[in-house]
Amino acid sequence: MRHRLLSSVAFVAVVISVLFGSSTSAFAQDKGKVGLTMGYPSSVGILFHVTDKIAIRPEFNFAQSSSDIETLIVDSESSSWAIGTGVSALFYLRAWDDTQLYVSPRFTYTHNSTSSEIGSEASSNSWGLMGSVGAQHKLGTRFAVFGEVGLGYSRSTIGAGSLVVGEATASTLATRTGVGVILYF
Repeated sequence: MRHRLLSSVAFVAVVISVLFGSSTSAFAQDKGKVGLTMGYPSSVGILFHVTDKIAIRPEFNFAQSSSDIETLIVDSESSSWAIGTGVSALFYLRAWDDTQLYVSPRFTYTHNSTSSEIGSEASSNSWGLMGSVGAQHKLGTRFAVFGEVGLGYSRSTIGAGSLVVGEATASTLATRTGVGVILYF
């Protein structure tokens, strides 16, 4: 379990380095070309405006949880990690004053890992493809808000650990919404 935790932390460090370390050369661009995004569902990313009509938005998210169950029959601890990344391409179609309409294809990847002290372990890997229509509205030179709605497909592979051996796959087709803010550098 400790090895998986260390490898998960190393993965998080690499993703953060890529997202934030690669943006240093972009600071030389014109004001408003690069922004920090914070969105819901929970994610943090960078928005790179490649041109006036195209932008790239890599993003990152993670979650860690633990539980401690104490009853007369069971005394157990478990922990769980989820690490995800995604990238969207924004194609701006039309603008009205400070509001821009865009379409956005998106790719995501997530790894989940769960373990307990009784020896059970499970992990899953999932990827997804989505398509959204969104609007972005500037509230000033350094701040904007956005909202998206779309449709997405995801596929997950779930592997069980030491107590149960096996693997399962699941596919999902669902609507997707997202909102967020952008802080431009």
